[in-house]
Amino acid sequence: MTLTDLTYYRPESLAEYPVAIQMAEGEPYCLYGGGSEILSMARVGSIRPRALIDIKSIPECRVLQQKDGQIVLGGAATLSEIAESGIFPLLGTTVSRIADHTNQCRITLAGNVCGTIQYREAVLPLLLSDATVRTFLRGQTSDRPLAEAFDGRFRRAPEELVVQFLVPAEAAGFPFVHVKRTRGDKIDYPMATIAAVRAPEGLRLAFSGVKQHPFRDAALEKIASDAAATPSARADAILAQLREGALEDQAARREYRLFVLREALVQTLTRLEAEA
Repeated sequence: MTLTDLTYYRPESLAEYPVAIQMAEGEPYCLYGGGSEILSMARVGSIRPRALIDIKSIPECRVLQQKDGQIVLGGAATLSEIAESGIFPLLGTTVSRIADHTNQCRITLAGNVCGTIQYREAVLPLLLSDATVRTFLRGQTSDRPLAEAFDGRFRRAPEELVVQFLVPAEAAGFPFVHVKRTRGDKIDYPMATIAAVRAPEGLRLAFSGVKQHPFRDAALEKIASDAAATPSARADAILAQLREGALEDQAARREYRLFVLREALVQTLTRLEAEA
């Protein structure tokens, strides 16, 4: 793929976005934020776009701010911008370990959440905070709970634009733990990633690298919140629930992944207990 193969559109506002979609109609197109996956997939022939719609100039997609009791995270904000802003500490910690710094400066929040790479670690803090996703489709914005839109992968219409993620401000202030285990380097795909917070009603846990897709599970959170049991006992009970369906891939065999996950769970629960 070379630049001469492509038609390039750059809407400057949400109002111009449907115009760009209409102009690209009939051509295979991609929404362009950071472009990392587009370039990688095009090089191996997985996709053959004839048009790019660059969303980085749409102001609503770039915002990072706290307003009206919510933290507003633009879908086209890069991982490095989020980490450096300090606006949502757990999310900042999580995204700072997704890739090297060069790629963090390109990868966008929506690009990671909606991407094809199965780990999608940026979604974990959003699931833990009961975030809302704001999208734009056919000239209208709409909000829905992220938990409804995301079932391991983000479900959207091809032309639906992820504009923002909205996080309750109080959720971003919960004590948190982020533990990531990789096979080698600090920056790598996870054998297991756990993001966890201590909320008023108990512990919340979300995982990546453990199964085929990221997830949060209320039944596991109930086990984790049982303060009468030791962290080791709770970790064993959670592991028993996760053993079936645990991932086996190039990063780790199933039993080794579960071994690593248990250690990460004990560390997570012990650190959150210390926050009580």
